[in-house]
Amino acid sequence: MAYESMSVTPKYTIGTKRAYGLDFWILYSVCSVFVLLFIGRCYDSLDTLCKIIALILSIACCVLVVMRSYRFKSLETLYIVVIFLFLAFQFTYVEHRYSQSILSSLFGSYYYFFVLLLPVFNYLLDKLGDVYILEVLETTALLLSIFMLVVAVLMNFAGINITQVSKQRENNIRLDAPILVQMMPMISLFLSMNRIGKVRKHVLALFCCMLALIYVGQSRWCTLLIIACLALMILLQHRKNAALLFVYALVLGLVGLALIIHGPLGQLMRSFSVDSVYGASTLTRIYETDYYWELFKANPVNGTGLLTYGTSSYSIITGPFNNFYVDDVGIIGALAVMGLWVIPTFIIPFIILIHSIARKPQWKGLGWPIALYILGTMFALLITFPYFDPFWVLTLAFFCSKRNV
Repeated sequence: MAYESMSVTPKYTIGTKRAYGLDFWILYSVCSVFVLLFIGRCYDSLDTLCKIIALILSIACCVLVVMRSYRFKSLETLYIVVIFLFLAFQFTYVEHRYSQSILSSLFGSYYYFFVLLLPVFNYLLDKLGDVYILEVLETTALLLSIFMLVVAVLMNFAGINITQVSKQRENNIRLDAPILVQMMPMISLFLSMNRIGKVRKHVLALFCCMLALIYVGQSRWCTLLIIACLALMILLQHRKNAALLFVYALVLGLVGLALIIHGPLGQLMRSFSVDSVYGASTLTRIYETDYYWELFKANPVNGTGLLTYGTSSYSIITGPFNNFYVDDVGIIGALAVMGLWVIPTFIIPFIILIHSIARKPQWKGLGWPIALYILGTMFALLITFPYFDPFWVLTLAFFCSKRNV
């Protein structure tokens, strides 16, 4: 069946595709990977087990896809080869320089093996369709966001912590929001605006994920970015109507200006100042930027290497006072650890992603905001580093495939 689109052409179609048999297990194994990585962040005692299970599921899904006679696309084959070539160089490098064992290196860089999900996502997208995959992932993100909200309410109002997380901000528990939850407000808004599927579900997912990000995730920069991305989506939706576009831009601009000057958005912007209550955090990131940039200049080709947490050499990553986090400064931290390998593992794929989005008229309204979000996080919590989140692989599969959507 077809569904209505707010754009004139081309129209999207859902069809009647559903996952059955082995395809069902592959799809929900992939969803389980997102869930397991989140559980591992919530429960330290389960972290290693969750990582191992997620990795096994990813490898198993890749093997099953190959067994189903899936033909690898040239770009995904090239990207997988690049990642494994990078790992081979890194393992040899750290073993020679720091005497870090191969086994330790494997344990410390397991997340790069999620690149094996690239052919899995492409297979699922080919078999089940783009929209169906997005709706299943939306359900997964909705469940994760509801769990985050329940955890926060129980802890903040009843003092009951059902996780093993101790991080707090302003006396409220703080859980790291998965990239899937961070991206879902954009996906849900896109599906809702284009009347794709169950609009009420999309609105619920949009609301719950945004609330989880603001109230539980409490990442100021991510919140600002998502607000900007959602505004961009509204503008892109009406880009063909110049008068309406001008009105939307004017209204959004005036509302944004008012919020910056007098509202909570202004307080959020001012919180980045070194004189604010979060000034120490801002100063730390300034010091981290200087420190990791110097590390990169001292080791431009391979960086410091993929050092594993708990090893004697890992103190290089945590800085002179043992309080630096390489993921705080995004691509600067990636350069410090990976060196110029950042170019083939992230920069070039990102350029290919931009080019692919520009060539997919149906999905530009979603692609450009996602690209903006990735670009905006390039200097804080870079999506591909240090965790190489599966959503990055999903993004490449969704936009860089030559499928007809």
